Amino acid sequence: MYCKSCGTEVTDDARFCPSCGAAMDVPTRPQLQAQLHVQYREQYEPQMELDDGPARSSIVIAALAGIAFGLAVVVGAILVIRASSQTSRVSVVVPIEVPGLDENGTRVPVEARRVDEDAAAEPVYAFLEPNGSGLYLEPGSWDVKALGSPISSKGELYNVPSNVVHVVLDDAAIESGKTSETSEPLTFERIDSADLTEDYIEQAKEFAQTDENCDPQRLEELVERARESLADASEANNTTFVDRS
Repeated sequence: MYCKSCGTEVTDDARFCPSCGAAMDVPTRPQLQAQLHVQYREQYEPQMELDDGPARSSIVIAALAGIAFGLAVVVGAILVIRASSQTSRVSVVVPIEVPGLDENGTRVPVEARRVDEDAAAEPVYAFLEPNGSGLYLEPGSWDVKALGSPISSKGELYNVPSNVVHVVLDDAAIESGKTSETSEPLTFERIDSADLTEDYIEQAKEFAQTDENCDPQRLEELVERARESLADASEANNTTFVDRS
């Protein structure tokens, strides 16, 4: 760089001429950085927008489209599954008779097995309300049997019936909303306290624990009542034995 006043060569960072003392027109560091920034934007940013802008926009658009399509597929699959589950299974009210059982007791565990051309299908397990509702089956012929005893609100347990209820779900039954049963109802009989055992109580408790609608605290209260009945029966038997001796 040369002095504009006297023509003497000076260094690039000199602010005054060493020969004549004239001030040199040298930008400060902040000014230089600002100039470089302006030059960079004017030279490169238009080219970057020209080269990368459409491509970048295309990538973003493609990504958003892919996400939207994926969500549509997932939502569609969920709707199809729900529609299929709702239309392929029919609510069945199984005829049952359980004296003393109400909504405050545990539900009745049952198993339904196909007995038609699809007999190899997996069995359906369910818990019935006191009115026999709570079982959902696909169209076909089924045999429904009780698996265990419920526990009533008083702590009573029941003998499990050995018979099955044969249920036929054909087109007429589905259209009318009524199933065709060709067997006697599942009839439960109360177990006398003298015949009640701890094993039987524990078995009924284990069945109830697999029912997702059974409240654990409520179940413990029912089991405790059943055990109290068992203890009272045992005490009564002991008293009778002593009196006889």
